[in-house]
Amino acid sequence: VIWDLCRFGFDTFGNDLLKGKNFQTFMDDLYRRDPWYESATNLTMAQFLSIRLRAVGIAMNFPVQCHKYWAKEAEEALVKAGYPYETWTPELMNEVFEAPSISQGAMTTKFFS
Repeated sequence: VIWDLCRFGFDTFGNDLLKGKNFQTFMDDLYRRDPWYESATNLTMAQFLSIRLRAVGIAMNFPVQCHKYWAKEAEEALVKAGYPYETWTPELMNEVFEAPSISQGAMTTKFFS
């Protein structure tokens, strides 16, 4: 569910992700499968910007998949922070994203401070 939310928010509105659903039924289905109650506000705002920019691209008949443009920078940021992509496990995610609450910026302080 989290992966699909991130793909939707940061990368694509493609049918391979939405599987024929509109945005609302897609989000409702994800929430039904695994309800979420909070998210990091700084990531939410970044998703809003990404969604809006991709909507403009669609309106201009130029659909964009963002990972083609920012994947290299994201991987470099992980290496710089000491968390190369290849090292991520569920245990590491719990360690990195644990208390204080993610809405208080706990996650981003390790990467962007």
